[in-house]
Amino acid sequence: MKDNYPVTADKWRNQRGVSLMDTVIVALIVAIVLAIAMPVATKAIYSYRTTMAADRIAERLSAARALAMAENTNVTISFNASSGQYGYDFTSPPDGVPDTQDPAHLDLSYYVESMPDGTSISFPSNSNIIITFNSRGEMPIGTVIPSGAQGLKVPVRGTGGSATVWVNLRGKTWVTVP
Repeated sequence: MKDNYPVTADKWRNQRGVSLMDTVIVALIVAIVLAIAMPVATKAIYSYRTTMAADRIAERLSAARALAMAENTNVTISFNASSGQYGYDFTSPPDGVPDTQDPAHLDLSYYVESMPDGTSISFPSNSNIIITFNSRGEMPIGTVIPSGAQGLKVPVRGTGGSATVWVNLRGKTWVTVP
């Protein structure tokens, strides 16, 4: 009875393997590609976080506008400079601190958002930003827009860059990324 092992050994006997030099060269090429790709990928992730933070703010502003039109009342979004949080501000007049409860609807609760890690809102002269929408979904008459500006802006800064959330007098909200 013949053992199958020698047949298997014969099958591989004339095959060439990979040399140590080939392995080192491939590992070096992989290391170079990773060294180039990692900073680019990291910056892209941070840039994505900044853009997503700006998009969340724009969504919250659009939701406030929709709530103002649905409830036929003024709705304010406050961005608090000291805590870095933002949300609905139901106090009258707005105090710049986001609220979780609407006195007109005690059965509803709202959440207060914080900026994601690595991102922040740039507050002018460390003051709160307050944006109000009236029952028509527009900013109230007398809202001051800086001259030459497209609307009120909420600058969002992050490790990977910056983005700006804009709101015009008609209530349209959009995000720009340089």
